[in-house]
Amino acid sequence: MDNKAKKAGLIVGISGTIYLWTVSRFSNAYMEYWNGEWIAWRESYKYGKQESTSHKFIARGNTFDYVLLEFKKYIDYVSRKRG
Repeated sequence: MDNKAKKAGLIVGISGTIYLWTVSRFSNAYMEYWNGEWIAWRESYKYGKQESTSHKFIARGNTFDYVLLEFKKYIDYVSRKRG
């Protein structure tokens, strides 16, 4: 799983459990195995605030590969928008 995540551009947080991607200076995206399923989401922050100010659900599923595929689509979309 770690190698697939790295190939997709993610950073390994905890092997086999959580992966992350820096979207921007104030946004991070995560993929985590929690409560028997994989979940991917993005959190945004405002300067000077410790708590996230918004969340975006990316994908949820029973398999690592499915959620990673959806997460990779999100990464590609954001990367294209940046130019």
